[in-house]
Amino acid sequence: MDSVLTSVILVQRISRMFHQARRHHCPLKLLLIVGALLISLTGIFPERYDLNGHVLAAFYALHSVGIFGSPVLLVLVPYLWFFEHWLTHRSGPERVPLSSLLVRTVYFAGIVGFTTALYTYGDLAQDETLDYCTSINNPAECEAWPTLPPDQCSDALRCVKDPSLCGEDFIQPNFQCEWVPSQLTNWTKAVAPKSYSNLLKCVRTKCPIYSYAQGVALEFALLLLTLCYVSTFSLHDVRRLLNRPQRGRTTEVTQEHAAAQDATNLLVSSRATEASKRLADDMRAAGGCDPSSPPTSAPATGESSYQPPASEATPRNGGGTFTF
Repeated sequence: MDSVLTSVILVQRISRMFHQARRHHCPLKLLLIVGALLISLTGIFPERYDLNGHVLAAFYALHSVGIFGSPVLLVLVPYLWFFEHWLTHRSGPERVPLSSLLVRTVYFAGIVGFTTALYTYGDLAQDETLDYCTSINNPAECEAWPTLPPDQCSDALRCVKDPSLCGEDFIQPNFQCEWVPSQLTNWTKAVAPKSYSNLLKCVRTKCPIYSYAQGVALEFALLLLTLCYVSTFSLHDVRRLLNRPQRGRTTEVTQEHAAAQDATNLLVSSRATEASKRLADDMRAAGGCDPSSPPTSAPATGESSYQPPASEATPRNGGGTFTF
C-alpha cells in the first residue's frame, strides 16, 4: 500500500511541473511517470507455489522490474539532464557550480553500487518453499534428513547430473531438519495435558538466513536511496530545467536584455539633462547666476564686479542715479 501511495504522489507532482508545451518535454514526462508507476510494482509479494515448488504467480517477476526499473527512470534520466545542463552552463551569469554535480554524482554512484550488489548477491540463495520436515514423525528420520535411502539417493544423483530427467527448474534442499519440543509458555504447560505439552515435532532449521536477509536488505537500501534522490534532487532539477529558456533563444534573450538596459540608461540621461536645463532657466528668470556658465573672475582694481538689478539702481524719489 505504501508503494502505491508513493507512486501516486510522484505522478501528481511530475504532471503538475510539465506546463510548457515543448517537443522534448513529452518523452521526458512519459519516462518519469513510468518510473513513478514502477515503484508500485515492488508491492507484488510474495510468490505462490504448488506442491512441487513451482511458481504459480508469474507476475512476481514484476517485483524485480519495479526494483531495477524505477532507479533507471527516476534517477538516471534527471541526472543525465542535469549533467547536460552543467556542461552548457559552466561559465557566464547562469553558471552551475561543480559542487552541485559532485553531490549528485555521489548519490548516483551509491545507487549504481547497490543496484550492482543486488543483481549480484540477491539471488545467491534460491527460495525453497517445500517444507519436508513437517511431514516427518520419526525422530531418527528427522535428524538424519536429507540422508536418503540408497534407491532415492541414486535417483536424486541422476537428476543432478541430467536435470532433464526431473525438470530443469528443480531446486536442491538448502536446509536441515531437527526434532524439537513444542514452544510452549509456562501457562500453557501448566494447564495443558501431558500428551500436549510433551509433543515433539520435526521443524526446518539451519537455513541460509543470512543470504536471504542480504537480498532483502539490498532491496530496501536501493529503494531508500532512489526515493531520497528523487525528493532531494530529481524533482528540483526537473522543475528548474523545465523553466529555463529554449536553447535557440538564449542569445536573443541576452541581446534583448542589453538593449533594454541601454534604453533605460539613455532615458535616465535625457531626463537628467532636461532637469538641468529647467533649473538653469528658473535661476536665470529669478535673476541669479547661470549654473551652466563658467564663473567670472574678480577685476584686478579691487572693485566689486557685482551689478545690481535696474530696480535697485534707480532711486525711489526720482532724483538721479546712484553709482557704485
